[in-house]
This record gives sequence, C-alpha cells and structure tokens, in this order.
Amino acid sequence: MRFLVAAMLLLLPASLAAQDTAPNEDVPIELVVPAPPPLAPNDARVSAADESEAPSPAPAIWTLYDDDTTIYFFGTIHALPEDFAWRNAKLDEVIEGSDILYLEIADDGFDVMRFIGMLGRLGVNLDHPTIRERIDPDLHDEFEAVLKKIPIPESGFDNLDSWLAAILIYEFTNEDYADSEGADAQLQAIFDENEKPVRSLENGIAHYGFFDALSEAAQLAFLESMLSDDEDDADNYKQMIIDWAAGNVAAIDDDDWFKGVDPAIVAEFDKAILDDRNAKWVIEAKRVLAEEQGTFLIAGGAAHFAGENSVIDMLEKQGFSVKRVQ
Repeated sequence: MRFLVAAMLLLLPASLAAQDTAPNEDVPIELVVPAPPPLAPNDARVSAADESEAPSPAPAIWTLYDDDTTIYFFGTIHALPEDFAWRNAKLDEVIEGSDILYLEIADDGFDVMRFIGMLGRLGVNLDHPTIRERIDPDLHDEFEAVLKKIPIPESGFDNLDSWLAAILIYEFTNEDYADSEGADAQLQAIFDENEKPVRSLENGIAHYGFFDALSEAAQLAFLESMLSDDEDDADNYKQMIIDWAAGNVAAIDDDDWFKGVDPAIVAEFDKAILDDRNAKWVIEAKRVLAEEQGTFLIAGGAAHFAGENSVIDMLEKQGFSVKRVQ
C-alpha cells in the first residue's frame, strides 16, 4: 500500500473537505526535466529504528526573492502523529516573518452540499461496472472487510469512479492518517490566529480533477492499492516522517514509494499529480514575485519540492535562483 500512502500523505490534503473556490488563472508553460540535483544538507538517512536518536527537526526550506518580494517554499506532510516535533527556530522565523501563506487548498469553511455537488460532477458515472467487477477477484475478501468498517453499502460504490472509491475507502478506514492534523493544518491555524491571509494554490474541482483525468488503469491501481494490505505500512510511514523532519529530500524523492506498480501507471500518476500541478504552482510563484510585495510562504506536499520536475527544479531551469536555507 506504499503507492497509496505516498499519494495521500505527501501529495494530497488529508481530508476531503476541499473547497471549490477559484484560484488565479493558470497559464500553460513548457515542462522541462532538469538533471537530478546533488544531495542537499541534512540528506543523511535516519533509520526509523533509531527514532529516539534522530536529529533535531530541520525540514527543508527554500527561498526565492527579488528587491521587494521574498517567497519561502516548504514541503509538508499532510498527516502527522500527535505531538510529533517538526518545527525549529529557523522554520518558526520563516512562519513569523511571512505575511501570507499559500496552501494546496486553504480551509476557508466547508459547504457540504457544494462539496457533494462537486464530487457528483467529477466522480459519478452510472455506466460503470460494479466495484466487484472492476477489482481483482483476489481482493474481494478485502473489499468485504472494508464494507464492514464503513457506513457505505456496496451498491454505493458501484457508480463511483475508481479514484473516488479509493479516496472514500481511505477516509473511512485509515483514521490514523485521514484524521491526523498535518503540518498544513497547523500552519493554517497559526496564520488564522495571527489574522494573516491564507490563500489556495488550487480549487476543489482542479484538485480532484487531476484524479478524474487519470486513465481507468491508473485509477484502478489506486483503488486496488487501498484494498491491499501491507504489514510494513506503519514502519514506512514512520520512516517517511523522520526523513522529512530531518530535511532528507533525497529520501522523499525515492521511487521505492511505487515499488511493484506498473511503471507506465507510475509515470502517468507522476505527471498528473506532481508535474502538471508543480508547473501551475510555479506560475503562481512567478506571478507573486513579479506583481506583489512582501514575504510569502508556499507550503504543499513534500513530494512537490523533491527531485526532477519539482517546483524547485522547474524554477531553477527557468533561470531563477532558488536557495535552500535549511
């Protein structure tokens, strides 16, 4: 289930409560693939078994600036264990000094009927085969076990796109992840408390539209990963957050997250959920740099700032100097 865990914890906000609010208009740009960057400071891997000896938190932070505008980039984990230490003096300085926070989707109030309508437009198709007909027969027992845990009857899944069925199963069966308060939520709370604006990089339609645009093969792989049990999940999750808190960007970019998944599906998933979104975030960062003044903190899933075609690499390839400051 590492395919699922990577997607949900590194890429997507932990809750379905995303709003269908309009972001800034997107302008297409050409995607480029830069050479892999050298290992940055703090990239020494720490074993989950040595968590008690892990270094003090130093999650990666980058900065981009001109004469009147400073932008900080910070990769987050969307669900964290209670009381997990991830902030340090440098990050607190960045948070305190930032005038405006950008999140993937800011929490600006939840209109349940509007949200259900959005999902209905995106994720419902009355012509679908049933879920049982779609998934591998070897997973039927696992699907029945899921049904015993959730308040949705089997028939309730049959008209859903496979991506939406996967996310709903995740929400109802992975409480340790789905109900956890991640770095994004904590950042929003800090800015709200200090009455500083929080903006969204994406709206709900765009955010879940990336899933909806995936091929059925990719959506089905996502769904089946939700139903496949992996006894190593807890250790993988623990190792991931330790690496993230230590600033180990190289580990976050490790393709082992997608071990055992068809490479063609991984490539499709990466393009839709990472590369294409990163390109749009880059557009917004460039707009802020050119048109606004002040200090901005752009925070999104850590995978968006790691490796090839990351936000950082795209900016550097376009000639911007992005400096890692932690």
